[in-house]
Amino acid sequence: MSKPSARLYDALDSALQDSTDEQRQAIQNDPGTSARVVGDRVTFEAAGITYLILERSWFGPDVEWDEFNEAHRTERGL
Repeated sequence: MSKPSARLYDALDSALQDSTDEQRQAIQNDPGTSARVVGDRVTFEAAGITYLILERSWFGPDVEWDEFNEAHRTERGL
């Protein structure tokens, strides 16, 4: 199993940079990204704004979503 990679964080950062100024400000005011599996996709949301949607296959066959999710919560101190 691979650990969450820099590739994902690059995708998240790029999606934030592609957001409107208003969206970025809202996310800055209410930080904290939630990620969840919705069917074949993984959605990333902050401040009520979905700013990135990835196909689950984007993570590759060796990534276990539950372990990624746990790592994400740990990094956020949850």
